[in-house]
Amino acid sequence: MRIFLSHHESAKPLVREVREYLPAHVNTWIDEYEILLGASLADSIQTAIQADADFMVLFLDQHAAESPWVQTELQWALDEEHRLGRPFVIPVLLEDGLDASQPWLRERLCLKCAGFTEAQVHGLADELSSALFAWLSRDLDALRAVPARSEERLLFADRADALLEDAAALIRHLVFPYRRDRPMKLTDLLHALQSDSELGLSSIDELHALLYRLRDRKMISGIALTGSSIFVGEEHLNWRSQEAVRAKRAVAEHLVDEIEDKAIVYLDAGSSTLAVCKAICRGIQFRQWHELIVVTNAVPIAAEFSELANRLGMEEDDTRLRVVVPGGEMRLNTSALVGESPAVLPNVGELRYDLAVIGTNGVSYEYGCTTTAASEAESKRCALERARRRIVLAEPAKYGIWQTESFASFQDGLTIMTACEGADARVETLARQLEHTPSDIVVIEISPEDVAPPRDGVRM
Repeated sequence: MRIFLSHHESAKPLVREVREYLPAHVNTWIDEYEILLGASLADSIQTAIQADADFMVLFLDQHAAESPWVQTELQWALDEEHRLGRPFVIPVLLEDGLDASQPWLRERLCLKCAGFTEAQVHGLADELSSALFAWLSRDLDALRAVPARSEERLLFADRADALLEDAAALIRHLVFPYRRDRPMKLTDLLHALQSDSELGLSSIDELHALLYRLRDRKMISGIALTGSSIFVGEEHLNWRSQEAVRAKRAVAEHLVDEIEDKAIVYLDAGSSTLAVCKAICRGIQFRQWHELIVVTNAVPIAAEFSELANRLGMEEDDTRLRVVVPGGEMRLNTSALVGESPAVLPNVGELRYDLAVIGTNGVSYEYGCTTTAASEAESKRCALERARRRIVLAEPAKYGIWQTESFASFQDGLTIMTACEGADARVETLARQLEHTPSDIVVIEISPEDVAPPRDGVRM
């Protein structure tokens, strides 16, 4: 379910808090997270309301009631409500007495915000979730009635965000091993989708329609189409973080148990290292370390630690955690800071890391560890050079893949850390090839059962 959150700027802190308390299946749209630089504000928001959203939640106070922009959003939503023939706007009243100035409210049931304490905001989010669930339950039978014909299924995909997200995830998984110099044929992708999904695709034209729809919604960013072929041009953090989630979590939990007290840890940018960051946050909450210094060039990782510090009420002199971020320019697709050496940092000087944890876009015996951008390769290389222990995180899908920029060779004494469900030929092949090098592979075996904990790592 996709929800548009309409509000005046003054209510943005409240809206952010409510958003955090909503369940994962409620996919919210808020301008600061969704609108790209350079995009038309009016076009983006009108499209979000009238084409992408299932409901609009309007946080209404006097500022919003008097805001021409909020009223424009409301008019777009009411037009959509008229087109759908069902309620589309869910009002949340932040002040009393607004009914008189808003005639459209008089015959509607509204949610009310009783106050702004954490408990009250949490309660509002629960009420909103219940209201949305009630609408979802009402329409459940219609959602289950998937049309039989393939062209009707594509039409259904237009209105079912869940189906589109599943299709995007499957396409990313299938296309991931293919790069510009060895693209995947669209005919091969079509055959794979026909055998692995229920999309009901029967022709290249239908596949084109689905791919263009996903691209317009930025659900397959970084994947390039060239006539009859498709390949990964650039891995984007927003969808990489959805791949191999359990494997990344298993590696993170295994790795964090090996971090010693008073360690200096370098965390590279990437979805795998973000999982390590979250595991470190859990360890800090349970006082796993008395002192820890983390150096990172990743904006999302720094933000995760900042949120933890605010949540725990950590002061500036708290010894449990110190976070150091080098300067540089942020790469928009990976949120990595590049252009400054991670070895020399303000107020810290030259650091030697006890542990450097690095992500990679590909790992192969011929080319070592590789990535797509020279600037990121330089940051990774610099961090590894200054580390006593060098960890590279790579899920099995990245084995045998190589990119244009190499940042480490197997003569550098690397530990490649990977999580697998059972044996994986790609991992076993590289492990044999590395037997006469200073590098090795540690495999964390994970159970096929989601509830099962990760097993101990096996060094290969």
